[in-house]
Amino acid sequence: MQDGEEADIESVRRKKMQAAYEQAQARRQQEEQVRQALVAMLEPDAYSRLMLVRQSNPNLFAQAVQSIAYLKQAGQLRARLSDGQLKAVLTKISASTRHEGSITFKRKSADDEAI
Repeated sequence: MQDGEEADIESVRRKKMQAAYEQAQARRQQEEQVRQALVAMLEPDAYSRLMLVRQSNPNLFAQAVQSIAYLKQAGQLRARLSDGQLKAVLTKISASTRHEGSITFKRKSADDEAI
């Protein structure tokens, strides 16, 4: 390779790394804003429970955060959300997203065995 090509490749590599770093910084900043908002809207026990949900079920966590934010924006959340109220929100979300599956067994009949 020539020196000019190496410099171009290095420049592209640096730009990609810088973009990735900036995206990571933006994501961390957004997560910190969400954390601060949750601390303000939830009692300590409820916040702890929600962080455990975040670790075990990220989808449920995301839906719960959206629901809590909606309640706050709609003016239905006047005081900090207690642990019991958070449990009710999580239960409602879980019930609405739970899929009841069924398993069907097909047994061989005498006719199938003859083949």
